[in-house]
Amino acid sequence: AVADGLNNIALMASDLITFRQVHAMVKEQSLNPERKKKRHLDMMTVPLDEVLTYPGNTMKDFLDFIFGTAMSSISKQKAAAEYEHHKKNVASSENATEMEELIGLLKTDPLFGGPLSRVESLLNSVLSEQEGEVER
Repeated sequence: AVADGLNNIALMASDLITFRQVHAMVKEQSLNPERKKKRHLDMMTVPLDEVLTYPGNTMKDFLDFIFGTAMSSISKQKAAAEYEHHKKNVASSENATEMEELIGLLKTDPLFGGPLSRVESLLNSVLSEQEGEVER
């Protein structure tokens, strides 16, 4: 079980690094004047805390990202409200408290604490890079 947990952490970090590399490659290729067709890579990352705390808002953001104007705002709001209603029925405040306690325990665990903090740092780095891209 411990090995599976560490493997999952390593896979998350690997995915973040790969997304960063792909994003840089697509951006570099889009600047190539010999390229006939420009390609862009749009990526959305959402911290798990936001998904758990604000499921309706994150679903609305996701639908905006995926569908843009191809889906009406009313349909997006309805889908987001249904998603939030479902999530609230599934998750209770007890589960949220247990999750916070588990995260706290894992962050201070001698085995998981180091890898988790490095993955969290990597994720924050990727998120700050993306925020910089959005602001430009």
